[in-house]
Amino acid sequence: MFGLCRSIVVSLLVGAVKICMAAAQPDLPDINTREPGEMYAMGVMLDEGAGFKPDGRRAFEWYTRAAKLGHAESMNRLGLLYLRGSGVPRNAFAALAWFRLAAAKGSLTAVNNIALLRFYGFGVHQSYSAAAKLLRMSANAGDADAQNKLGAMYDSGLGVAPDHRRAKALFLKSAAQGYSPAILNLGRLLTQGTGRETADVFPYPFSDASKAAATHDSTACITYAVVPTSRSGTTSYP
Repeated sequence: MFGLCRSIVVSLLVGAVKICMAAAQPDLPDINTREPGEMYAMGVMLDEGAGFKPDGRRAFEWYTRAAKLGHAESMNRLGLLYLRGSGVPRNAFAALAWFRLAAAKGSLTAVNNIALLRFYGFGVHQSYSAAAKLLRMSANAGDADAQNKLGAMYDSGLGVAPDHRRAKALFLKSAAQGYSPAILNLGRLLTQGTGRETADVFPYPFSDASKAAATHDSTACITYAVVPTSRSGTTSYP
């Protein structure tokens, strides 16, 4: 009898804890939309955990719905999910496929992410020169992130001939748009001279464009990847 009572009490306590946790976790808005921008926004909320627990699987579902309607940044975000293994298995080849689809729809952010796959050899043949070529396309179109990254490559001589004057010009263009990593790189270039100091700032970020255009806040729109321990060795992902 005592054991039965204890079991009932434990069950009641567990139920109470679940109710409290559910009450503490705000519900997602009930949204029924055919607008890809709203689908993308829902995906971002779930992806980043805006006010509730992040849910990569459900973010994937919303991004996929928007991507099927041709939403380029949702395609880019799907690539990031595959790169991180958030809600889906890690798969660099799937990430590359989605980045390419997004780039074909005009996403410069996706072009930059393909460049980083090339830079590290994630799912593709590693090539600094190919990465620089892709970044140059985005930089020429005025993308601040690409201008900063390409500037770091010119400063370091990775994939391009070292050209510190061009590196400075690219940092200036990016910094003029309020892009904080470029401001940091420019400051280092001006105070420390040329060399590897700025090279280490570039490599890691894979990005999305959800907040960068509005705020130029690099910390709000960057997903970090882990550098391989060896250029030819096993690649690790975030």
